[in-house]
Amino acid sequence: MTVGESITKYRKENGLTQKQLAERLYVSPDLVSKWERGDRRPDYAAVLKMSELFGVDPDSLIDRETAVAGELRKVIPDFIEKDDLTGCINSFLSELTDRERVIFVSRYNLFLDTKTIADRTRTGDGYIRNTLARIRRKLKKYLRRTKQ
Repeated sequence: MTVGESITKYRKENGLTQKQLAERLYVSPDLVSKWERGDRRPDYAAVLKMSELFGVDPDSLIDRETAVAGELRKVIPDFIEKDDLTGCINSFLSELTDRERVIFVSRYNLFLDTKTIADRTRTGDGYIRNTLARIRRKLKKYLRRTKQ
């Protein structure tokens, strides 16, 4: 079952329309529709909110590794297998500064949004976004270098 099919199933089981679900998640009904059609994938923070709302385990909507791979899909080369991804990322973490590591783990393990990370690290949202972009570029280079 796809993420979109799971969202549709649990939304209907809970007697919610797309508009009602969108209101509870503070997103647009159009975005919920895109999730359900498979045109977009919710970030893991939205998955956690939905799982709480539906009273189900987040893994019944999408597993963590798939969510991380989805968020990082543009930087992960095709030759990296999903099973190898966790080990590669753990090795990559040692290449980061302490601050970069905190930001990376906050986003891709704890699935915090950039504003929350900025608040916790006492920086600006723009700084976090730029840092994450820089880290993703580093990760892409690291993965290509290690798999040659």
